[in-house]
Amino acid sequence: MEDDDLFFQTTFNDILISPNDQLFENIKRPTCQHCERPVQTCLCSHLPDTPLKLKQTTVYVLQHINEIKRPLGTVQLLTKCLDKESLNVIRSKNFSSTKYPCMKQVYNNPYTLLLFPNQNSSPLDELLKEDFYKNKHITLVAIDGTWNEATGIFNRHNELINLKTCYLKIDKGSEFVIRTQPTEKTMSTIESIAHSLKYTEQNDDIYDIIVRPLKRMVSMQLDMGACYHHDKLTLINNNEFKKKCGKKQYRRLLALQH
Repeated sequence: MEDDDLFFQTTFNDILISPNDQLFENIKRPTCQHCERPVQTCLCSHLPDTPLKLKQTTVYVLQHINEIKRPLGTVQLLTKCLDKESLNVIRSKNFSSTKYPCMKQVYNNPYTLLLFPNQNSSPLDELLKEDFYKNKHITLVAIDGTWNEATGIFNRHNELINLKTCYLKIDKGSEFVIRTQPTEKTMSTIESIAHSLKYTEQNDDIYDIIVRPLKRMVSMQLDMGACYHHDKLTLINNNEFKKKCGKKQYRRLLALQH
């Protein structure tokens, strides 16, 4: 589907990128045709042999267009793990059903769940045990971007606000340690979706299959000199966060600690 926002952003960046930009260097390097990563960091050996076809879930990722400029985004990996019928990715800032008519059925589906922790959200694993959701085909919606971008998208769309929201009870930190997570209990988009599919697909193995290429990518980046990132809330509590954090922002971070 053509996205005017995506087209403008891509074209505009092509004009402005300078030869010294790291993104420009990545474009010049030979790229693997399958995983679309630079050949020297190819992830094909860690991807599923065939993209997974989900039986009980359809996934929609609403991706902020700024993610396109971030070379280590995780949704690109997700597109190599799930087949096209199971995963739909829309890149924009406006995800209304007026702009994307395909989203109307998503927003109107009583079995659509939005993976977005807030004061009204419920644990996904407990939600799926309720009679209403038990053994139903679930449409899972996730917002991809920084926490501020995701919150902005949520707050600007009444259709998203009206969805049932859920969160994951996480007992370990994110594998995506080369980018700063909001808290120790928040994860990258690919990890969050992989965790969710454990419950919606009733398949304990699916998490490891989907997260395997992410672990490999992180390992290679660390070997090449990337820095290990602690989560934002921990840095703030240890007085190690470089930017000033206001009380409102701090409360938002605490709210993520379900």
